Amino acid sequence: MKSWTRTPAMLLAASILATNAFAGQEKVLYSFQGGVIGSADGANHRAGVIFSAAGNLYGATELGGLFNEGTVFELSPAATAWTETQIFNFTITCHGGNCQSSTGNLPQADLAFDLNGNLYSTTYEGGKYGNGTVFQLKPPGTGAAWTENVLHNFTGDGSIPLGGVLVVGKQGTLLGTTGGGGVGCGVVFELAPPASGSGWTEHIVHAFSCVPDGNGPQGDLIRDHAGNVYGTTNAGGTGNCFNGCGTVFMLSPPSSPGGAWTETVLYSFLNTPDGVGPWAGLVRDSTGYLYGTTYRGGAHTSSCYQVGCGTVFQLSPPSSPGGAWTETVIYNFTGASDGSQPLAGLAIDQKGNLYGTASAGGDLNCNPGSNFGGCGVVFKMSPSPAGGWTETVLHAFTGAPDGSDPEAGLILKAGALYGTTVRGGTGPDGGMGTVFEVVP
Repeated sequence: MKSWTRTPAMLLAASILATNAFAGQEKVLYSFQGGVIGSADGANHRAGVIFSAAGNLYGATELGGLFNEGTVFELSPAATAWTETQIFNFTITCHGGNCQSSTGNLPQADLAFDLNGNLYSTTYEGGKYGNGTVFQLKPPGTGAAWTENVLHNFTGDGSIPLGGVLVVGKQGTLLGTTGGGGVGCGVVFELAPPASGSGWTEHIVHAFSCVPDGNGPQGDLIRDHAGNVYGTTNAGGTGNCFNGCGTVFMLSPPSSPGGAWTETVLYSFLNTPDGVGPWAGLVRDSTGYLYGTTYRGGAHTSSCYQVGCGTVFQLSPPSSPGGAWTETVIYNFTGASDGSQPLAGLAIDQKGNLYGTASAGGDLNCNPGSNFGGCGVVFKMSPSPAGGWTETVLHAFTGAPDGSDPEAGLILKAGALYGTTVRGGTGPDGGMGTVFEVVP
């Protein structure tokens, strides 16, 4: 069983922060300038970014754009600076004082590409019934614009989809989660692409029951080679918290077409010392270990208003068929220079190093009036051959010009990390967020 290890860099945090000599080099690729109706730019990027095959970055902002209901944008690399282009503005349509967002609005989730270059994601509000949507953006032909198709309007079959969708197979079946719907505890849904002349077909893969299997799934899903799907719920389960402390679950596909999926709760969080509230999804290494974060809980409660500063955890698969998974906290955030309140999941490299963001902590002189202090950090977790893990702060955000409050996960490309911040940067009113690069 592996355990976490404090590093000398952590213990000498004050001098590190004073010199700003972090282990990584950060560069702001773009600062958002929107946030008002009629803006030519987006604002408040809560999701991560993804790369296209051509090397452009794509993401969605929760606010900003022509109607301040969110945007989807493209960032293209250039010799001196990245160029931003809004490829879609979410809208609200009003008739006789009755307003609804036919396109969906306020997107917070990651985007995903299919094999044909179409983009997919969710909006957590709007749509025909106001419960959110799943949408597709088709790339333009020569000189044309991207085209949005609303693939599904949630009716009560699901609501509040805060996570993105997983694109499965050549046919492009979509799997995702909603925080509400079902019996009120959220669902995992499947959207099958249309046969000739028909629309996309939704199927509820699993409806959560709060106890014992979880409540409020909000993170992205992942899938293994056998077709099993893994995710988290930020509440529910059997832990001793109000509404439960959250779970990690697995859904196994049916043995024959049209059959039922099988849900297995791999772990129910307990609050202290193992964490509370895994908001984000998971990553899986080549040996089947799962890794994730909890937003609260863990060993350090006094420095984070008694709710805990959050954790990084590992789930080890059973040693024999039918056995239990084993949870290990590999790092407890302290709320100081090392960060606190990680809302995002993790990225993993070929050596097994983990990379993530914490939404608070870091330079405690930044954002001193916030509940937890600090503007957040980018961190690295390195495994030791002898056992144990070492946390290194790659970058501590300062608000302006580099951003603050990173709530999304990171992606790795060519040895560099790419991510977003919700606030900070050079935009108005303290900044509307950034897209950044960190080279470890």
